[in-house]
Order: sequence, then C-alpha cells, then structure tokens
Amino acid sequence: MLPDNEHIDYVNMIKPVVRFTGEVQYIHGKNNEYYTAKVYAIDHPNLGQGIVYTSVVVKKFPDGSFETRNTIYRPVNDY
Repeated sequence: MLPDNEHIDYVNMIKPVVRFTGEVQYIHGKNNEYYTAKVYAIDHPNLGQGIVYTSVVVKKFPDGSFETRNTIYRPVNDY
C-alpha cells in the first residue's frame, strides 16, 4: 500500500497494448463507482488469446479503445 501522500499515475505510465475483437462488455462495480470490461483478447501478454476480464477502466476513447490501470485495449475489425 502506498503512503497517503503518494499516488500512482495510471494514465501516464507505459502500458502494453492488447488487441481485441468483438464487442466490449462493460461491467459496473460496487454502486456504479467504477467499471471493468470483458473482451476477447487476441494477444494479451500474460493471458494470450481468449476472454479477458480487465482491471478498472480509467478512460474510454471514441474509436472503441479503452485504457485500464495496467493496459491499453484496441479493437481489431479484421481478425
């Protein structure tokens, strides 16, 4: 756990990019305070290809991409 006066800048850290296909299913957390996602990943660095449940989504982009605490997810239409 971080000391009270420190925080992690999730948005500006270098993150792996994972390509996914199909629709994103956003899953709302407790009291809709946050949400995670479920996608079909093509090339997740740790989990490979298959259904992936993400960490908390910190930003969504107009092209369908989104960013989590750890990773950037990009949609692929021609897979």
